[in-house]
Amino acid sequence: MGALPTCSSKRSNGQRCRAPGTIETPDGPRCFTHADPERWREAQARGREARGKVPPLAGDYDLETAGGLKGFIAEALERTRAGELDTRRANALAVLAGVQARLIEAADFGERLKDLEGRVGLGAESWR
Repeated sequence: MGALPTCSSKRSNGQRCRAPGTIETPDGPRCFTHADPERWREAQARGREARGKVPPLAGDYDLETAGGLKGFIAEALERTRAGELDTRRANALAVLAGVQARLIEAADFGERLKDLEGRVGLGAESWR
């Protein structure tokens, strides 16, 4: 079985298109883009529209607490598994949630340290 022929069209820069020519036309094999540019533009528009319409997560999560962040991530995971949330957005949410988790942990540690210093009489002024 041989390789697909290359598209016979030229790109806007004058170079020959290197995409596989999967559609036969009277002018030779063409790629999807060059065989029917209007259909290609419509497909691009539908894709942009579909990517832009992601409904917000259903839960009302307090993202400043570990419990709220856990619920948020659980719902995002389920929506990704169901195909309702694309993996690029899910990945971005995961990165941001990881940063938020570290911020929550640091804030919690700071509060616990301040409480402990208060109990033993070591306030910030005792370090000076």
